[in-house]
Amino acid sequence: MMEIQMLDHWVRLSVRLLFDILWVSYEDDTGTHRELPSHADSPGADYSATSSTLLPWPAGLPPYPIYVPQDLETLLQQAVASLPSFRPGPHAIGSVPLPIFVEGPAELPHHPWATLVEQLPQIAPYLPRLQTVYLTPKKPIARPAFRLPLRVLAVGGRCDAALEYMKSADWYANDPVVKTHGLQFETVEPQQMAKALRAEMREVVMIEDTEVADLLKAASRLPQPVLTRPRLVIVLSTGVSQPSTARLNLPPGMALLWIKDGGLSAVESFIKEFLYNLIHNYPLHEALKAAAQSVKVFSPSELQLFANPQSNHYLRLSDALTQLQQETLTLNQTVARGNLEAFFRRMGKDVSQKTRTIVAEALEEREAIQQAATVTREINIEFGQETTSLVPLAYAEALVSKARASQQKIRARLSPLMNSTAFLDAVEKHQARRVDVALERLIPEAMTYTAVAPKRRLVKGARYRLRVHIGLPSEDSLMIGETPPLDPLLPEPEGDKGHTLDVVVFEKDFTLLSPRVQNLQLPRLRGSEPVYFELVAPQRDTAELRIGIYHRNHLLQSFLLEAQVGADEWIDSPSPQVTVRLNFSRTARFTNLPSLTPRALSIGVNQNPATNEHAFMLKRDSDTLLFPVTEKIIADQQETFRKLLREATTDAQGNPRFPTYPAAGTPPSEEFNQVIRELADLGGALHHALFVRADKKMQKALREIAAITDDIIQIVRHDPNFAYPWPVIYDFQLPTKIAGAPAPPVCLGGVDAAAAAANANAQHCSHGPKDKVYCLKGFWGLRHQVEQLLALGDNLEDAVVKVERNPQAGICLAVGEKDEHTQKMTDELRNKLGAAVFELKQQEDLLDRLWKPAERPAILVTLGHLETNQIAGEPEGPRIVIQPKQQWLQAQEITNRQIADGDWEQQPNTLILLMACGSAATDIATLNDLSTAFTSTRAAAIVGTECVVFSRLVARFAEEVTLDLWNGMPLGQAVKQFNRRLTGAGNPLAFVFNYLGAADLQVAL
Repeated sequence: MMEIQMLDHWVRLSVRLLFDILWVSYEDDTGTHRELPSHADSPGADYSATSSTLLPWPAGLPPYPIYVPQDLETLLQQAVASLPSFRPGPHAIGSVPLPIFVEGPAELPHHPWATLVEQLPQIAPYLPRLQTVYLTPKKPIARPAFRLPLRVLAVGGRCDAALEYMKSADWYANDPVVKTHGLQFETVEPQQMAKALRAEMREVVMIEDTEVADLLKAASRLPQPVLTRPRLVIVLSTGVSQPSTARLNLPPGMALLWIKDGGLSAVESFIKEFLYNLIHNYPLHEALKAAAQSVKVFSPSELQLFANPQSNHYLRLSDALTQLQQETLTLNQTVARGNLEAFFRRMGKDVSQKTRTIVAEALEEREAIQQAATVTREINIEFGQETTSLVPLAYAEALVSKARASQQKIRARLSPLMNSTAFLDAVEKHQARRVDVALERLIPEAMTYTAVAPKRRLVKGARYRLRVHIGLPSEDSLMIGETPPLDPLLPEPEGDKGHTLDVVVFEKDFTLLSPRVQNLQLPRLRGSEPVYFELVAPQRDTAELRIGIYHRNHLLQSFLLEAQVGADEWIDSPSPQVTVRLNFSRTARFTNLPSLTPRALSIGVNQNPATNEHAFMLKRDSDTLLFPVTEKIIADQQETFRKLLREATTDAQGNPRFPTYPAAGTPPSEEFNQVIRELADLGGALHHALFVRADKKMQKALREIAAITDDIIQIVRHDPNFAYPWPVIYDFQLPTKIAGAPAPPVCLGGVDAAAAAANANAQHCSHGPKDKVYCLKGFWGLRHQVEQLLALGDNLEDAVVKVERNPQAGICLAVGEKDEHTQKMTDELRNKLGAAVFELKQQEDLLDRLWKPAERPAILVTLGHLETNQIAGEPEGPRIVIQPKQQWLQAQEITNRQIADGDWEQQPNTLILLMACGSAATDIATLNDLSTAFTSTRAAAIVGTECVVFSRLVARFAEEVTLDLWNGMPLGQAVKQFNRRLTGAGNPLAFVFNYLGAADLQVAL
C-alpha cells in the first residue's frame, strides 16, 4: 500500500553552541531556512542578539548570549497564519496549533531546551498557537501508513487503570465489531512485554518510566522494524528516570509522550482526552495540546512529546481511511466478474463449457468484495466524533476482512485452472485491460480525499491526488474515448509476477509533490494496484499534464490530462471540465510486452499551443527531465541543421559536393571534415542544452548514454509536425578552438574509408565522451539507433514489430526518377533478390495495390522527383512523381483512401522507403506530411529524408538498406550501418536519412 505523508505546517528550531554563543536556527516545511554563521566574528545580517536575562537557564549552564534570526517573529507569524484558526467538530476546543520541533546542542542533551525556547521574546506571544516538541535525534524512517485496528498495549496495572475511561465508553464496550476491527486494548505484565511485542504489532504502548528502557531495547531488536515497532510510546513518569534519556534511546520510526505523575485521576482523564483526539484525526502535537487544555492539570513542562515531522502523523485516522479505500479498489481489480457472458462469447471455442462453469461459480463468491468496495467508496466520515469516524471505519474494515476471505475462496476454486497453460493463454488472448485515471481533491479540514467529478473544474492552488491503475474502469474515471469491454479479472497464477511497469507523470502546468516515476506491478490476468501522485493545481485557467506508461524505458502508452481551473469547482456547463485521453499506444492489451525491447532513453516531445512552447520529457529508468523550449529556439536549431545539410549537398554550380561511391582508399576531403565539425558543434550545443537543464540524476543518466554504444534511443513526437535533429546530438566533449590555429582533425571512429565501405562493423577507435575530439562516434545517430514514433490519436494498437512477407508481393519498386543510378539500384536488387523484387506497372495505381492485402508488399521503395511547382495537367501542391505525367504521391490522397477504405489491419504492414530526389531545396513539411499520412494507415515504418538530395544517393541508400532489411536486419541497425559506411567513406550526408518506426522492426524471414 502507498505510504501517505500528510504533513501539516511545521517549524524546526535548532539550538547550537558555537563560539560561546547559543544560536537558534530556523527551518520550516516550505523550505525556508536561516543558516548558521561560519565563524564567530561575523554573526551575519540574518541574526541578532536577544534578551537572555529572564530565560530559565538550566543549572550549571552559563548564561550564554543567544542569537536568533532577525525575522524569527515574522516567520512564526506567517507560519501560524497558514493554519486554520479553529478545528471544526463538536469536541474542538480552539485553533490548530503549529508544531515547533526543538533540537538542542548535542553536547548538552539533557537540558529542557523546549522550555528555554518557549520563553524567547519572539516566541512567547504566539504560545497559544504553538506546541513545542522535542525533535528525536535518530534519522527518520518511512513507515507504512496507519491502518485500523488501533492496538493499545498497557504494560502493568497502573497503565491498565489509566485506560479505564476509554474501555467503559458505550460506543466501544458494547460493540464487538469496534473491539475487533477498530480499537483493541491488551494488558500484560512487564515480564511479558517483549514477548507481546514480538507476537503482534502494537501501535501504542503505555508503560511506566521504570520499564521504558527495557521497552526501547526490545523495540530496537524487533525484526522488520518498519512494520513491527510501536508508533507511539506513552510513558507514565514516577520520577525515576529522565525523559531526555528515553529520547536519546528512542529507535527510529517511533514517537514518545512523557507524562509526569499527576495522580491516577488526572492521568486517566488526560489519556482519555488524548486517545479521543487521536480518534478525531489529530496529529500527536495537537492531540497533546488539546488534551492538556481540556484536563487543565499539567503544565507544559510536565507533558513532553518527542517526535519529528513524520512521526507526528503516524496515527492519523485519515490515513486509515485512505488505506481502506485503496485496498478495496485493489480487491475490486484483483477479482472482477465483469461481463462474463460477453467475454465467453468472444473466447468462443478457446474455452470449454466445463471451464466456463468453474469460472462462473467461483466468481459468485465476489459479492463480499463488491459490497466492501461500494461501502468504502461511499463512506462519509466526520472525524469530529468517534461514532462518525472510528465506528464506521471499523465496520468497513470488517467488510474488507470478509472480502479478503472471499478472494481466497475464489482463488482456491480457480486453482485447477491457474495451473492450465491453455486456459491462461486463452484468457490472456482475449482479455482487455485498460489504463484508468482518476483525480481526488484533498479536503484539508478532514485530511481526506474526494473524487473529482468530470464536470467540475479544478480549484486554483488546491491539492490533488492523481490515481492510475490498469484493469477495469473505476466509478470516478476521467477517461474519454472508446468504452472498453468489462472483462473479468482473475487472480494471478502462483509464481507469475507479471511485468513491472513505470508510471511517469510529466506535470507541465501542475506542481508535482511526489516522485515523478512510480513502479506499477501488472499481474498476468488481474488488475494492478493503483499508484498515486500528489499535485497542486496551477493559478492559470487551463492546465495539462502527461502520463506515460513505460516498460524498460519503452513508452507503451501516453495520456493527456486536460483541465479547466477556476476559483471554485462549480461551473454551468454540460461539457466535461477534466478529461484524460489516450494519444499514443504501442500496446492494446499489455500482452505484447515481451516483444517490446528495452530502450536506453525515451524522449517525448509535447506541444503547448497556449504558450507556443514544446516540452521535452526525458526518461531513463527512475530518472526524468521535463523542460520547456520555445518554438523559435527549436525552429532555429532545425533550420541550422537543414541549412548545413543543404549546403553539404551541392556546390556553387549545383553539383554534388561529395561522392556517393568514393574510390577505395580515397581519404576524406577537408570539406567533409569541416561539415562534420559544423554538425558536431551544433550537436554539442543541443546536448549541452539538455544537460544543463537536468538534475544530477539525469545528468548521470546522460553520461551513461554517452559511454555506451549500439543502443536504442526512442523519440516520441506527441506533436506530429515537430521535427528536431536528434541524430546529430553530439555527446563527446568538443575540442577547444584556438584562434589562428589549424582546425582540429576529424576521427572517422577508427574506420578508414576503404574499411568503412566494406564493413560498417570494422574496429572502432578508443575515443570516448571525456575526449575533446571531433569523432563520428560522438553523434547519437552514428553510435546509437535513434527511432522516432508519432502520436496520432487515441487508437489502442499493438506495435508492429515484424512485417510478414507477402508471397505475392515482396518488394515493390515505384521509381519515378529514371536515370543510371535508379537503374543500378533496380538491377542490383533484382540480381540479389530475384523474384521477390517487382516494379510498379504502367497504369497501375499504387494506392490500389497498397489497400489490397493480397497485393500489398512487405517493402515499398518510392523513388521520385519531389515537385512543388504548379504544372499544367498535374495536381496542385507538393507531390512525389511516381509515373511522369500519370501518377503522383500526395498526403491528401493517402488520407482520402484511408477515410474511404480504412487502415491496414492485415499484414503485411508495409515498410516504406520514401525517397525524394531533386536538385533544389524545398519545404520539408511536404515529406513530413507524407510520412504522417502513411503512419496513420498503420504502415510499419517510413524511412525518409531531412531534405531533398540527388537520386544517386537515395538510390544507393534504398538498395543497401533494402538488402539488409530483406535479410532480417532490424530497421534501426540497417539505417545506422549505412550511415556509418557513408560517413566512414567521407560523405557527411548520412544525417539526411531518418525513419519513423521502431528501430527493432524486422521483415520476417
